[in-house]
Formats: sequence, C-alpha cells, structure tokens
Amino acid sequence: MQTFDISSNLYEEAVNPHLTVGGPMMQDNFGGVMRGLYSETKGCHLAGVDGVLGKVKDVLIDDRFWGTNYFVVNTGKWLPGRKVVLSVESVHHADLTSRWLAVKHTVEEVRSAPPLAENEPVSKQYERKLLDHFGWCIPPFLYARTPLVTSTGSVTDPGAVASLVNHFEDRVHLRSANEIIGYEIDASRKIVGIVEDIVFHLENWRVALFVADIYDEKLATSRLVPLSPAWIRHVSWHDKVVRVDLPEDVLINSPNFDRHSLNEQYMDQRLFDHYRKYLNVG
Repeated sequence: MQTFDISSNLYEEAVNPHLTVGGPMMQDNFGGVMRGLYSETKGCHLAGVDGVLGKVKDVLIDDRFWGTNYFVVNTGKWLPGRKVVLSVESVHHADLTSRWLAVKHTVEEVRSAPPLAENEPVSKQYERKLLDHFGWCIPPFLYARTPLVTSTGSVTDPGAVASLVNHFEDRVHLRSANEIIGYEIDASRKIVGIVEDIVFHLENWRVALFVADIYDEKLATSRLVPLSPAWIRHVSWHDKVVRVDLPEDVLINSPNFDRHSLNEQYMDQRLFDHYRKYLNVG
C-alpha cells in the first residue's frame, strides 16, 4: 500500500538489497566508508517488503553512547494518531541520494505492532514489546554500539549481549534528533555556536560527528565545522546546551566541514591533526 506518490521504479530499487547505489552517500550495501547527514535522512521514504510505510520524521538517539535506536515514521493517513518507530536494525538498504530506506518488514507487521500514542515516549517496557513483535535481535542501542553484533544484526555471543542488556536497559535515554538540532554549544563556559546537523555511520547509524555552526567574533563570521561526540562532556537537555571539553579557539580554528568529503578519510585525518596540534593528543 503506497501512501505517497512515488515512482514504482524507485520503490523497486529501494527494496532490492543487491543493487549498487549511486551518488556520494553510498558505494554499496554497507561496504566501505559510508556516512549520511540527518538533514538528508529526515524525510526519506521507508520502503517495506510490500509497500511504502511512510517517511522518516525523526530519529531517537541514546544520549550516552550516541547510537541511533529508532526511526520515527510519519505514516501519513493510514495509521493516524499513532507513533510508529522502527529499529535501525530493520534497515537493510539505504540510498539517501534517492531518498529511500528499505526495511525488512511488511505493511501488516507495522500495522499490527504494539500501539503507541503520538505523544507517548518509547519506554523500556514498550521496547520489550517491539523486540517480541518484530523479532529484533537486541535492543537497538546495543546494536549501534557493541562489537558483538554484525552489520546484519546477527549476534556472535548471545550470552554477552544478554548481560549488556541487563546492565543497560534501565538507563536508556532516548533523545530526538529534531530536538538536538539548534542546541547551543558551550566551550569553556562560552556559547560559541549551535548544532547544525548530525552525521551518521550508515552501517549501524551511530553518530559519527556533529556539524557545528561556530561564530568567530573577531571576524564576525560563522562557518560549519565537524565536532566529534568524543569531545562532548555533557548535554543539558533542560537548558538546550551541549558542553564540550574544548577551548573556544580549538573550535573556531577547526577545519571546515566539507559535505562533499563526508566519506573520505582525509577529512578524518585533518580533524585528527587539528586536535593533535592544539591539544597535544595522539
């Protein structure tokens, strides 16, 4: 059941996991270095096994491990009044250039999923119901962070994963990417910019970088720079501030964020060299 006006050819391309995708975002299915921007993920169509499920409305991120847990789906008019969430484990193919994410579930599986009201949070109890209904291997926050899980979601050590689940499940904090965008960035107790975008590793949808819009008072200009989540000391969700363990000048003088070099290693190398120069690390 297609709820959006989309070409059937694009739909076939999206649900075929063996197709090689073109464009700068993906080289093949989870091969090589692949990253994507949240701004390009939001609004992507979600293609189920037998029909279009909707569009990406938001993503929910664990705020300590910076792993994406769920896509929040805008289903249009066919499931009104419900919040529909799908695990990142569901995605077997992504083409952000053509604005498609293909998932391994049918329309009926999504329709018959445990209901969740539009304004309800995703609780740990609801997560357990989703795991049972969809047959997902493990809670998605572990899928996004643990090396015990492969890119296809297969568990290499179920006992170890179960231990992690018991340890972490009571402390999962899900945060909306829509909420984080626009948060102020505090470096050494000074607001130096805002969060402009988020970069994901498309293999497991873990946060690779934040894109920060940093303001240089001396030049009276602003520019986009990459910010590693490793440098985030604390996020004040009440004050909507991201506090980083970096001096102001390190951020101001950081290499530019280059959207066209998102998947190239030299951007990572430039960022590493910059931190090593200013902070004497590495």
